[in-house]
Amino acid sequence: MRQSSLVDAERLALRLMIVVTIALAACSHRTPPASFAPYELRGTVVEVNAERLRVRHKSGHVVELLLDDRTTVIGQEGAATLSAVTHGRRVIVNVEPLADGRSRAARVRVFGAA
Repeated sequence: MRQSSLVDAERLALRLMIVVTIALAACSHRTPPASFAPYELRGTVVEVNAERLRVRHKSGHVVELLLDDRTTVIGQEGAATLSAVTHGRRVIVNVEPLADGRSRAARVRVFGAA
């Protein structure tokens, strides 16, 4: 009987070690922090130039966005150029947050008359 108790104790100790090892392995896995998710900004153009776009949200907050060669502009007739984005125009911007804290305008949709 003593031999049986010793074997049971060893099995229990082995199972406990396996469970602890799995638990520690699960706790040590770290996922990288999630990047900021893209979002949609609706507002009115306050300022625009070749490198940046400033849009006033209805809350009054002005958001500054970077423009680059990947930024697309869509007007009421379809594809457009940056010249369609003028002061006072209503826009919907697909915003891509960047790792350095700035935001990039991925797509600008222009509405209404200039």
